Amino acid sequence: TSSDDPDAVLSDPSAPTIAVGSLTQPSTCGGNGSIPLTFTNVADGTYTVSYDGGSFSNVSVSSGAATITAAAGTYNNLTITVAGCTSSDDPDAVLSDPSAPTIAVGSLTQPSTCGGNGSIPLTFTNVADGTYTVSYDGGSFTNVSVSSGAATISAAAGTYNNLTVTVAGCTSSDDPDAVLSDPSAPTIAVGSLTQPSTCGGNGSIPLTFTNVADGTYTVSYDGGSFTNVSVSSG
Repeated sequence: TSSDDPDAVLSDPSAPTIAVGSLTQPSTCGGNGSIPLTFTNVADGTYTVSYDGGSFSNVSVSSGAATITAAAGTYNNLTITVAGCTSSDDPDAVLSDPSAPTIAVGSLTQPSTCGGNGSIPLTFTNVADGTYTVSYDGGSFTNVSVSSGAATISAAAGTYNNLTVTVAGCTSSDDPDAVLSDPSAPTIAVGSLTQPSTCGGNGSIPLTFTNVADGTYTVSYDGGSFTNVSVSSG
């Protein structure tokens, strides 16, 4: 029987480590950001980096570093497995889309004339100075100039429902409405006529109005008109 009594110790390879660097957030809604990773005990090559609920495949590691491109999301407990050894650092990475813009409607200015324009004042958050398209159900206002979070749209009478603005792929969800209305149309009614008392003389036509301010107007009829008609108290 030998008396040397040598020992043998078998050890697993050193486990890899994984750390997350400074994230680059997506610059547009629906776009990608990036997750920089650093490793130890990971040779150059292509690996799978796992997280709770999924994984990034074909991650290229070079000189102990890699960068993953990914959409907005929560990537918790990132791990890498090398030669059967799984990292235990479990760092997290959270990528977030830019903040969505908001849009609100201020006090409307109604058209002062039938067929004329009124105005829709708008206020915004998360909208930088610049020119944008403001959409509504069935159409849009183009070249809307926003400055210091505000803009004013000039528009004809109409119903502009669910106003939205999109910035960097992010669309507002406030959906305010704006209704511009022409002034109420005037009405005219004929009272009890006074017939001419002589041939070739004049009679009189009494008229009453609504939505007609005091002033001087032209009253038209088929084939002609009366000018300089003075209206007072309707």
